[in-house]
Amino acid sequence: HPRGPATRRNRQMAETTVKVVVRCRPLLPHETDKDVKNVSTIDEDGGRITISGRTHDYGNESVVGGGDRHATMYDRTAKPLIAQLFDGYNATVLAYGQTGSGKTHTMGTAFDEAEVDGVVPRAVAEIIDRRQKLISEGRGCLVVCSMCEVYQEEVRDLLMECDEEEGPKAL
Repeated sequence: HPRGPATRRNRQMAETTVKVVVRCRPLLPHETDKDVKNVSTIDEDGGRITISGRTHDYGNESVVGGGDRHATMYDRTAKPLIAQLFDGYNATVLAYGQTGSGKTHTMGTAFDEAEVDGVVPRAVAEIIDRRQKLISEGRGCLVVCSMCEVYQEEVRDLLMECDEEEGPKAL
């Protein structure tokens, strides 16, 4: 195998190209009111989630608990990408899961929970802060952002203005 800086850099890129972090959402108030049983146990330090007695190993820093762990989720997912944005790289943060699994809770895009800042509001705040710093130093900075969802096999633009009754428009 060839050795040297190029090979080492390629290996590092391969290790950091896609990072998967697993999170289980906390039970919702209407679930706890009905005495719904929480069937998951989260071991952040060990990188494991046990669901109904079956353990899934994900590795170091790849599991984040529910509840108030938004800062940890942000630090492990989007924060490193924002540093790369300002080095000229593109970045994508993707939330994937079945309906009700906690995507909106984790991304923090419900906007009805003012005290909870998920991944998106934290990322936007950091990007704007970094942009302002560059501008105050007399440097230019253009920010281009998109936010989409795939719903029932249809891609929707979540930043496009839309009629409240119709919801987001398909692309």
